[in-house]
Amino acid sequence: MRIFFLLPLLTAVMSLSAAEYFVAGNGSDDAPGSREAPFLTIGKAAALVQPGDVVTVRGGTYREQITIRSSGTAEAPIIFRGAPGETVVLTAGYTFPAAWQKTAGYRSIWENTSPYAVNHLWEKRRGSRYLQVESFSLLDQQPGAFLCSATDGKVYVHALEGRDPNLIGIVQVPWYGGKAEAGFSGGRTGNTPLPYNVDPAGVYPWNKGFIVYGEHIIIENFQITYFPGQAIRINAPAKHCVVRNNTVLGSTCGIMLYGDVEGCRVVGNYVSRVAGTGIQLTGSGRQCQVEDNFLFNNGSCPPFIDEDNASSGNIYNIAHYGGYELVDFKNNLVIGDDDDRRTHSQLMRCKGGVRKHTVQSGNVFVGGGVTLYAAAASTALIANNTCVKGKYHVGKLSTEEVYAPEFKDNLFWS
Repeated sequence: MRIFFLLPLLTAVMSLSAAEYFVAGNGSDDAPGSREAPFLTIGKAAALVQPGDVVTVRGGTYREQITIRSSGTAEAPIIFRGAPGETVVLTAGYTFPAAWQKTAGYRSIWENTSPYAVNHLWEKRRGSRYLQVESFSLLDQQPGAFLCSATDGKVYVHALEGRDPNLIGIVQVPWYGGKAEAGFSGGRTGNTPLPYNVDPAGVYPWNKGFIVYGEHIIIENFQITYFPGQAIRINAPAKHCVVRNNTVLGSTCGIMLYGDVEGCRVVGNYVSRVAGTGIQLTGSGRQCQVEDNFLFNNGSCPPFIDEDNASSGNIYNIAHYGGYELVDFKNNLVIGDDDDRRTHSQLMRCKGGVRKHTVQSGNVFVGGGVTLYAAAASTALIANNTCVKGKYHVGKLSTEEVYAPEFKDNLFWS
C-alpha cells in the first residue's frame, strides 16, 4: 500500500528536477542553455536531455541533423518544440546568394557558383527535386536538371518549363560529411557541408532532420525542409513518440515510422510537395495512429517518373508497408490535384501493412483513392470517409487470403 502513496511524490520530484533548455541562432554550445544564454544547436540539447526536459528552439534557421537517443517516461516525456509564435526552420538547404546568369551558347542553361559539393537541387516554386546529369548536351535537352563542376564550383541548371531560375527559387542541398553510424540504421555523423572540390564517394547521402531512437519523445512546431532523407524519422527501438503540429516541405519523405516501433502518434502535421511519401509507416510496428494531418500533393515529381531515384522509396501521400499491427488512420485530409505527382490514381496505399485490425475513419481524399492489402484473418473498419474522384481498392497479396474489410457510411464522388 505504501508504494501508491510514494508515486505522486516521485512524480513531483521528477517534475521539479526537469530542465528547460533554450536554443537560438545567437547562442553558443559552451553556454548553459538557459533563456538568457541559449545553446547554438539543437543537437547540443539533445545530448543532455533527461525525462521531463523541454527543449525550446527560438525562431530562426538551423542546419543540422538531430539524433535523439535519450528517453522520457509516460509521466515525464522529453519535448523538442519550436518556440510558440515563432517560425523555426530546420533545413539542409541553402539558397544561392548571387543571381543566376545565362550560359553562353545554350538556349536554356543558366549558371551560378556554389562553395559546396551539391547532393540535391530543388525548385521552390513547384517543390520539385532536379535530376543531376553529366553533360551539357543532356542538360540542354532535359528540363528540371542540373550539372556540377568539381573544378570551379559552377552549378548549371535547366529549369522546368524553361523558366528563369531567378524567378522560381533554386535551393541547393550539399553533401554533408559523415558515414552511416554503426548500429543505428538511417543515421549519419557530421553537419559540415563538403566543399565543391571534394569527392563525396562513400559519404552517407540520406541525412534526416530529426531521427529518434528513444521512448516518450515529442517533436512539435517545426518547419522542416529539403532533407535528402526523411524530415522526421521515428526509428526502432523508439516507442510512444509523438510528432505533432509540424510543417514539412520538400525532402524525399516527410514523416516516417520505421521498424519495430510501438505506440507512436503522427498528429496535426502539414506535409506538402515532398518527392516521395508524405507520411510512411514501414516495418513491423504496432498500435500507432495517424490523425488530423493535412497532406498536399506529395509524390514523384518531374522530371522523375514514378519512384525512380527521386524519392526515398515510395510515392504516395500516405504509405503503409510491412507488418504493422493495430494501426489507425483517422480524420486526415489528403489532396492530390497535381497530375504529375499522383500515382495510379491513388493517394494512399497499404500494401502488406494491415495486420490484425485497422480503423480508417473520417478521412477525406481529394483527387484519388486508397488501395488496401492485408494478411489473412485481419479485419478493418472503413467508415465515414470521403473520396472525391477516387475509390477504395481492396487487393490480394499473392500469399494471402482474400481480404474483406467492413465498409460503412463512406461517400464517393466522381
